[in-house]
Formats: sequence, C-alpha cells, structure tokens
Amino acid sequence: MWHFMSYESTKPRATNDLLYTTVDVPNSHSMFQIGEYTVPLASNRVFACKWTWRREASDDFVVALTTLQDLPWSGEKAHVRGLIDKRKSAENTVLGVLRGSYRITPLAANVCRVTLIGQSILGGIIPNRVMNALVKLSLDRVKFIQDKCVRER
Repeated sequence: MWHFMSYESTKPRATNDLLYTTVDVPNSHSMFQIGEYTVPLASNRVFACKWTWRREASDDFVVALTTLQDLPWSGEKAHVRGLIDKRKSAENTVLGVLRGSYRITPLAANVCRVTLIGQSILGGIIPNRVMNALVKLSLDRVKFIQDKCVRER
C-alpha cells in the first residue's frame, strides 16, 4: 500500500520541486503523509493525511486515513502544517481533503480482497474536462493494480 501511494507511483506530471514527505508519529501505528500534486489548468493541490493501521481479530488489516483539517491540535499536526506553510508554493496551492479506509481481507495464500471507501475533495475551481481526465486517471490506476496483481499470481 505504501508503494502504491508513494510519490514515484503517483506523480504522472510532477516535477521534483513538489512537496512529498512523511512524518512518523512515535509509538503508534500512524504516520502523516503530505503530497503536492499538479492539476492541469488549475492550482496545485496539497493533501495532508494521517494514516493509521491495525490488524483486526479476524486477521483483516485495516488502514484508515483522515485529512489534516479534521484532526485536533497536536505537536505532529502543527509540524505538518508548518511544512506546508513554509513552502514557497504554499500560497499558490489549494489544500485538498482526503478521507477513507482500506480493508484487506486474506482469502488464501497470496490472495486477498481489498475494499476501499474514500472521499476526495480537490477544492478550488477545476474545469469539467480536467475533472473527467482525473477520474479516468484514477480508474486507469485501479485497473493497473488489478492487472499487476493478476500477473504476479
């Protein structure tokens, strides 16, 4: 999952000056992930999320994420917000919202079912043709992952 959400995996039109980093939360099963992404014909978007994970009694693995804006104040949240604010491009970016969860259910050896429930709000104004292209890109990414899993089996 971390590889799929990595900068290398998610930067189709990115340049090296975009913000992408993670911040560990000590003594927890959590981390913050900050990613800045280009949106054609619109301002860049920054998504800052806290990821938390655990293994359920059923052996399912659950990963939940919530946007920085939904979290109560903490030292880690202040640190993440500071990383975003000190970017030279911060005034030209829109802070997006990303919430959701993954449930990974083992079915057999090296086989699992992944259920994703998510909400993404890009914020700002984005032309319809750009939104349509972004939705297609997301669906293409899901298809790529499905095909990759089938090839590796």
